[in-house]
Amino acid sequence: MLCLKWSLTATQWWLFLQLAPKAKQKSDSQVSLHLKPGQTRSFSALPGLRLVCETGSIWLTQSGDACDYVLCAGQEWESKGRGRVVAQALQGIGAEALVVVPERN
Repeated sequence: MLCLKWSLTATQWWLFLQLAPKAKQKSDSQVSLHLKPGQTRSFSALPGLRLVCETGSIWLTQSGDACDYVLCAGQEWESKGRGRVVAQALQGIGAEALVVVPERN
């Protein structure tokens, strides 16, 4: 059973619900994401959102950004603007990542 804290911001709840059920909450501002080999997930991002690759390799792209990115374990990517993000685990063992939602003032 997943027990959530009620101190999440609306944006953090929204992101968590977008990634569920494959996601597990790590803290108020981090969501764990598990991707099987070749599995794709998509979600909307705000500026400052970070994706940190913990294991495996992840290909990602964001609408409005002309570049595609490949992250290996230990690397991270930060959203520079708003837009839909598509992340896919590259073939092999899959990937584990943290999605870090920026704190809003």
